Amino acid sequence: MPQRLSEAIEYSCDWMEIIKKTQVSEAEGKWIIEQSKHNFAEHFNRGWLDYRKSVTEAGDWAATEWTGSGALFQDVLGRQYIDCLGGYGMMDLGWGHPEGVANVRAQLNRTPMPSQELIDPLRGVLARLMACITPGDIQYSFFCAGGTEAVEGAIKLAKMYTHKDGFIVAVKGFHGKTMGSLSMMGKSDYRQPVGTLYGGPVYHVPFGDAGAVERRV
Repeated sequence: MPQRLSEAIEYSCDWMEIIKKTQVSEAEGKWIIEQSKHNFAEHFNRGWLDYRKSVTEAGDWAATEWTGSGALFQDVLGRQYIDCLGGYGMMDLGWGHPEGVANVRAQLNRTPMPSQELIDPLRGVLARLMACITPGDIQYSFFCAGGTEAVEGAIKLAKMYTHKDGFIVAVKGFHGKTMGSLSMMGKSDYRQPVGTLYGGPVYHVPFGDAGAVERRV
């Protein structure tokens, strides 16, 4: 067996044992933090570590989330926090809500994900529920894997509806990192390294400045 493959199998087995634990020891917690910081720096995004306050302001033992219940969660060293973020809306029921966990477990026991080829009944259910609760006469839903994909879809819909190419976006606005959404990014530090992006005109105006928007229009 190639050495790197053997290393990958052994390392993944170590982590499979770790994630089955509801609590870890202090030594294990510090090992997880060091491993996480190394893996982020060497294999994911080194700049992410420099940007996050949970890393830069936490010293050697950076806050590394592990478990939670309701509005509270704990890091791997057992330190407790009040969750004021809510997973960008994903945890609007809180951490580990029993009904949510039970429903997810029931679905996982049935099938972890649809085939993408046959009819998935729950996708239709979700689309109908979205039609019921969204304002106006919105009937159809486009489900996305993330925010940047949602912005890409919005860009296409806007172009199809208006038959125009220009966009007005807010300075400092964050829209995503795929090609179209990155073109709309209000933070030039993200756009400049990539170079030429969306071909149509993109105008950046201060957020909340209706006059600036009117002048661009």
